[in-house]
Amino acid sequence: MNVYLQQLTKKFANVTAVNKLTLHLEDKKLIGLLGPSGCGKSTTLFMLAGLLEPTEGKILFDEKDVTKVETEKRGIGLVFQNYALYPHMTVMENITFPLINLKVKKEEAKKRAMEMAELVQIGDLLKRRPKELSGGQQQRVAIARALVKQPGLLLLDEPLSNLDARLRIETREEIRRIQKEVGITTVFVTHDQEEALSISDKIAVLDKGVLLQYDTPQEVYKNPANEFVAKFLGTPAIVMTEGIVTEGRLVCQGVTLRENIGMENKRVRIGIRPEAFYRKDTGFEVPVQSVEMTGKDLSVYFHLGQERMRAIFFSDERITQGENLKLGIKTDQILLFDMDSGSSLGRV
Repeated sequence: MNVYLQQLTKKFANVTAVNKLTLHLEDKKLIGLLGPSGCGKSTTLFMLAGLLEPTEGKILFDEKDVTKVETEKRGIGLVFQNYALYPHMTVMENITFPLINLKVKKEEAKKRAMEMAELVQIGDLLKRRPKELSGGQQQRVAIARALVKQPGLLLLDEPLSNLDARLRIETREEIRRIQKEVGITTVFVTHDQEEALSISDKIAVLDKGVLLQYDTPQEVYKNPANEFVAKFLGTPAIVMTEGIVTEGRLVCQGVTLRENIGMENKRVRIGIRPEAFYRKDTGFEVPVQSVEMTGKDLSVYFHLGQERMRAIFFSDERITQGENLKLGIKTDQILLFDMDSGSSLGRV
């Protein structure tokens, strides 16, 4: 099912939570809605679910206008942050509950519930109650219950936020597998950019109710539309500083980072991701201030002029505190932004 949001707006008193949002959520794709707290992502999901009515704009499921259609008639599956399982019911009863409400015959409901339980790999847990399940298992029950109605759209509201770090990784991979197997259009709300980047076909980055960028994870990461998106995505975070373009040279803190860049003389904001640095015998020289080893990565901290920066290398590199390190920056890995608007000026 294709989903179209057209100039979707939601206001609460004097606060505009979502502002003229226009999006096409493609059929059978997993779309991540990403942004900081208060950016409007959950409000958007609740409008898709029919739990909130838009102030303005339209929501189309394929060609059908569902803007004012009740939740139960939209053909959606919804998984909440806290799973919302019924504690007095078994796993089987939780999964079949939506079908019983739809007056589906008991045998048919049981058959479909078994199919969903096998899909999410909880077939051996059907007689247990929620309190006897781990967080990850409860999450799978909630997904099975959402899918058992055979919806055209699956909505996931911060589904991994209650899980520990390792289980989050395992469960997000499971969500991706399930979504691909079922082939259902899915909207995944999260504030965790690593989650969004790892499993989404496309991500929509929002801030203060406004859509900043909508594209594949790789494109948004490599070519952020503005400085906010660049800083929001990436772990470790991008290093931001200022520089000038003068006579075709990009200069930062007295160091020429690029030559022949074909841009008019101006002050610019410069963004460099830690993985963009590499060792270069003819590069600029900096003293190493500190070194941190975190598994496969070696984080090296240094100053470029007055700006503290971070470079990442593989941990088998031999770099020590106090040594002078000669560095270069990989081609097309310096991001430039307008000083005033923060909009992207491209990469050099």
